[in-house]
Amino acid sequence: MLQNIIFQESDILFLQNTSLKKMSPINWGKTVSIINEYIQQSIFEYLEFDCKTNEEMCGSGYDLLLDKKIKIQCKIRQVEGQTAYSKSIHFSTTRRKSIKNIDKCKTGHVCYSSSEFDYVFVSLVHKGMRDLIDWKFALIPVEELIGEGSNLVTSISSNLLDKYKVTSISDITLRLRSYQLLQLP
Repeated sequence: MLQNIIFQESDILFLQNTSLKKMSPINWGKTVSIINEYIQQSIFEYLEFDCKTNEEMCGSGYDLLLDKKIKIQCKIRQVEGQTAYSKSIHFSTTRRKSIKNIDKCKTGHVCYSSSEFDYVFVSLVHKGMRDLIDWKFALIPVEELIGEGSNLVTSISSNLLDKYKVTSISDITLRLRSYQLLQLP
């Protein structure tokens, strides 16, 4: 799927760093999470979406903004299982308890709210296949993740990962362009 996309050379070099390759799965995931946002940004830009990062926008609750209206939450998860899509993944944030986050914390992690973003774009790194060309992806609409009230679930099921897996680059374009059409007045 990623063969024709031109990624930033610095992102590729970062992922090839020998110290990074030696890291435990937990430390690798924490370290690569920001680079994952740039990688996902490159995918959206390849598809000719106007894509701004949260850093550029000083936004809150999402990582990327497409065409000035579609909010994307970026995640990267290392997964075991038969396929990259066959096990559920953890999905909450480590934001601290606060008045804003009251009633959103049951496990020590805080649930996202359904109003924070429109899609979650998950990079799935299957069984230690850390080379970018081996990554798999799922693009899930927030409506599928609503749990209690306006809070989102704290894990994404394997069924949803499989239902919304990205099998070709055109899957992303079709889903997001359909979403844009639905949002027209």
